Amino acid sequence: MSKISNTEIKKLENLYKLNKLTELEQETKKLLQIENNNIILLNILGVVYLKKKFFKEAEPIFKKILNQNSKDTNALKNLGETYRKINKFANAIKYYELYLTINPNDNEVINNLASCYLKNKRYEQAVNYYRDLTKNSPHDQEYLTNLAMALIESLNFKEGMQILEQLLDKNISNKRALSGYLFNQNYNPQINFDKLNNYIKKFNHSSKKDNLNIINFCYKKNPKKINVGFVSPDFRSHPVGYALTNVIEHLKSYNFNLFGYYSFSLEDDLTNKFKKDFDHFHNVTDLNDEQIINKIRSDGIHILIDLAGYTFNNRISIFFNNPAPIQISMLGYLATTGIKEIKYKIGDPHIYPRNTEKNFTEKILRLPNIWSDFVVKQNADISKLSLDEKNDQIIFGCFVTLRKINDSVIKLWSKVLKKFSNTKIYFKSPELNNVSIEKDLKNKFLNYGIKSDQLILEKSSDYKTYLESYSKVHISLDPFPWNGVTTSFESIWMGVPVFCLKGGNLPYSRCSYSINKNLKMNDWIANDENDYLAKLERILLNKKELLFIKKNLRERAIKNNLFNSKEFTKNLANTLNMVWKNFTIE
Repeated sequence: MSKISNTEIKKLENLYKLNKLTELEQETKKLLQIENNNIILLNILGVVYLKKKFFKEAEPIFKKILNQNSKDTNALKNLGETYRKINKFANAIKYYELYLTINPNDNEVINNLASCYLKNKRYEQAVNYYRDLTKNSPHDQEYLTNLAMALIESLNFKEGMQILEQLLDKNISNKRALSGYLFNQNYNPQINFDKLNNYIKKFNHSSKKDNLNIINFCYKKNPKKINVGFVSPDFRSHPVGYALTNVIEHLKSYNFNLFGYYSFSLEDDLTNKFKKDFDHFHNVTDLNDEQIINKIRSDGIHILIDLAGYTFNNRISIFFNNPAPIQISMLGYLATTGIKEIKYKIGDPHIYPRNTEKNFTEKILRLPNIWSDFVVKQNADISKLSLDEKNDQIIFGCFVTLRKINDSVIKLWSKVLKKFSNTKIYFKSPELNNVSIEKDLKNKFLNYGIKSDQLILEKSSDYKTYLESYSKVHISLDPFPWNGVTTSFESIWMGVPVFCLKGGNLPYSRCSYSINKNLKMNDWIANDENDYLAKLERILLNKKELLFIKKNLRERAIKNNLFNSKEFTKNLANTLNMVWKNFTIE
């Protein structure tokens, strides 16, 4: 018979409802001293740790319960949730599936299980589970949005985007659907700017109907130092995090107080570095828009910089309400935000030429060199791949997400493989973990007469192995309209030049163009398809020159400010000071 009374259990339940987690933890531990194997108490303590994000403490507790009762549904569900939170998705799948054998109709768990399948690149299972959820709950916007995003990630772009459009036509306030739609349109060769801007205008109008209780500005008009805030979900091991880490460190030597507003729950070693480098660092994940806006205003921010745009876990909606007098978009999202309250977009002259300004609500501020300071997160030896002038095979490489490999890209690259004998294209991508996607890619090339023996298809790997894979590549080919971006910087760092098209109105289509312009490598930029084949032919005819370029590429990049954090930071600091000066005299 249990030694713990129902009254004591009720007391714990009330503490849980009041979200008094510390007190609940203390009271539960006291009772566990009386009855240390009580499954109810263990589950409560495990849930407390789960809520407090003490995942290492939660895991053994749920395992202890399952050692007593392998079919305890609470422990199965919560252990699955624990593993999902720490990104151990295979383990999460195991316990969620065991739970569903007992409770097969728990939509919350099915939804979480589908997300784990998606994270593990098991696209068919994820899509099938999301389809089942939408059949059972056809008006549930979360399930429909999840289905759309899973379809897009599994390269079923058209159906996924159609679902997002249907969602937005019914409810423009669905922030996740809007962000997903606007972000993924950057992959679309037939992007419709008018349609995008129309959705943004509707969202703007809808957001301003929210009656937020916003405090007045608190910034000093004549500060000794300018308060600059950065809003991002990527102050962690993420391309944006690595692009910003040296910048924040160097900005401290200028006349700024630096504030970081982090909108994601995961914290890692890079997050800890940001905590040290920012003068003030706040995790705002659990704050609503009103709370974040008031926090930023109370901090007296003069210039607020959004680093996310419409990417994952953004807080772009706060900018409609002017948390700061000057608002800027840069780095993490190169396309227009469409938000007139964001006055500036910071980039460079190459990704933002004058004729593209008509597509932006922001005023473009151009840094003199490159738009981004890129930092390779792990060093690796530069490729030692040699070239024999007569016999060696040429390996082209492309290590981007396969979402960027559209039919136009495959058509052009098939012409390359046909025109130049003894060539192959080496793809390395997380999507290639999936057998059906690998087969589909082969078939798409086969439609243009390219057999699979001219394709090298490789799954994703750890980062060090990924970088070392460039040793197998002579030339990186850049996709379009969305260029490689991070992979282009990594390719250059590893001594592999990038051959690209100049790009059109989309800034993402001009990233490698900007990189090559900064490198003074105009011969590696093609204006159109005919120029593409002609310039590539000239490059391949002179293998000695290609080898020379490869051997000296990293040094050339450093000399030309491609990997020069101090120079980039100086240019950014000058721009921010100019913006503040202009504001004070307006």
